Amino acid sequence: MRAVVNLLSYFATKRKRSTTLLVSTTGDTGPAAVQAISDANNPLLTILVHYPLGQISSFQRRQLTTADSPFVKVVAFEGGDFKVDIILPTGAMGNIVAGYMVKKMGIPLGMLCSGVNANDITDRVMKTGKFYKSDGVKRTLSEAINVQVPYNFERLLFYLTGEHSGLVKEWMTTMEVTAKLDLDDEWLSKLQDEFRSARITDEQLCDTIRSIQNAYDYVVDPHTAVALAAAEILGYQHNDPTCLRPVAILATASPCKFEEAVTVALGKDGWTKYCESSFPEAANSVLNKQEIPPVRYPWKEGLQLTEVQVEWETLAMGIVQNL
Repeated sequence: MRAVVNLLSYFATKRKRSTTLLVSTTGDTGPAAVQAISDANNPLLTILVHYPLGQISSFQRRQLTTADSPFVKVVAFEGGDFKVDIILPTGAMGNIVAGYMVKKMGIPLGMLCSGVNANDITDRVMKTGKFYKSDGVKRTLSEAINVQVPYNFERLLFYLTGEHSGLVKEWMTTMEVTAKLDLDDEWLSKLQDEFRSARITDEQLCDTIRSIQNAYDYVVDPHTAVALAAAEILGYQHNDPTCLRPVAILATASPCKFEEAVTVALGKDGWTKYCESSFPEAANSVLNKQEIPPVRYPWKEGLQLTEVQVEWETLAMGIVQNL
């Protein structure tokens, strides 16, 4: 935070232009920003920081309210818990880790919820603490999240442990050697304090596409359908006035890219209707362009994966040299 503020102070002075940081905090990043602005002592750099009344510790409040700087203004707002739960389809865990990172930075997010398909390692680790590599990748209608081992789980663990790189390295070394990692009860509890998950079958995916289409005359892609189905399983109901915390469901793609899945769910007539009424213009332009055949990396029978990868790397280097 201090590095960012110092950069802002430098450029505000260089450009002779005043800058005000507008901040909302749940108690951690706000005091750090206030202290950095106070120390910068630059009339061209000010901060307006907000915090929820009664929802941060007394020490955190005093870190804000004792700042002795004319360039700092602190506001407490009344109200309840304004956190938003987020549900998203999850494969390599990139989006959910990004959500966790911005939550750590002070964005008021509540539970981060994963919707996964039959490749369910994320669901298993969030429910049991067992991060076990499966024997292979299963084909599903939500093909973009067909992931055997989500490589971003290492990043999630890094932030979950308070950036304890040594512990995370030990865990990931164990995973690399044994294809298994067991989180103990303490770390599983911490994981479950932040994350929830639900496993969605292709049948549930198709049911969701149909129900959303019937209810809203809107076609969702198969991955968004995974998130929507997960929301139902996790207890978030459409238009539920009794829900105590709002929820956001991330729609991550357009159905125009997934003819097979939409056709399985809605039938050929359903796909045709979608194409006639809602198919994106930009997507149509792609379909009308002439394809350039891709270079193919062949798979040679009898070779191990590592041997094939060496041959592919050689082919790739040749392509790069000729670019």
